[in-house]
Amino acid sequence: MVTSLKINTHLINNITPARLALINADVDDGDFIILVGSNSDALNALVEFTRQVYQDLNIDVKPITINTQVSLVDAVSMLRGIIEGNAPCSVVIGIAGDRWIAMILSFLAMALATVGGFINVSIDRVFVMPGDKGEPVNWPIAPRLIDLSLVEYRVLRLICSGYSLAKEIVRATPQSTVKQYPYKPSRGH
Repeated sequence: MVTSLKINTHLINNITPARLALINADVDDGDFIILVGSNSDALNALVEFTRQVYQDLNIDVKPITINTQVSLVDAVSMLRGIIEGNAPCSVVIGIAGDRWIAMILSFLAMALATVGGFINVSIDRVFVMPGDKGEPVNWPIAPRLIDLSLVEYRVLRLICSGYSLAKEIVRATPQSTVKQYPYKPSRGH
């Protein structure tokens, strides 16, 4: 069972900020580290750095190269799927690198903050490395994209699974969670 995931990103040519992010991520024995970037050569160098720095720990390192042509939603969804596949877990997201990858990881943090309670994923820490030097800047909180109830989350999951008709969704949702509202036609329609 994975207890903690560390997610970091890197600059296309300069991996120093990502190295600093990794060092500041408090990596522990048994952690699963996901390195995210848009340049596979830089990611491979970062994987080797990670393995050298944490050679005394039993860690799993997974590099993920994200195509810059992929949509923000698809990139966040793919990363969220990897994390959900390792639930229950806690997540640390260290952000260092180009704007596109930083935006993907920022939205990933917010998406996980939104649904994490429903999927047994907690956000332990999100931080940004400001450059080649300096201390990490911690996010005071990982904001939620929207407040969701458990029923709303379940309905959204059903819609994403291909259910499109309201009666299909009601049939697939446990009856104890569905509130029945009397139909009231709006005035003027």
